[in-house]
Amino acid sequence: DTDMPVMDGAAAVQAIKHMRPDVPVIIASGAKRDTERWERMPQENMTNLGKPYNLEQLLIAVAMALQ
Repeated sequence: DTDMPVMDGAAAVQAIKHMRPDVPVIIASGAKRDTERWERMPQENMTNLGKPYNLEQLLIAVAMALQ
């Protein structure tokens, strides 16, 4: 998620990718500003899941992330 108490989602993704660039990340956000921000980031091993989402969309995102 993009709104978190210690750091925002972009900072979390950057930290994760710095430590483990091979780890797949699913980004979940309902804010248009966040969607535009994520689109500017490198997309390797990243899946964007817009809110609101249903179970089927979540399952598809997880399957895509694990490919």
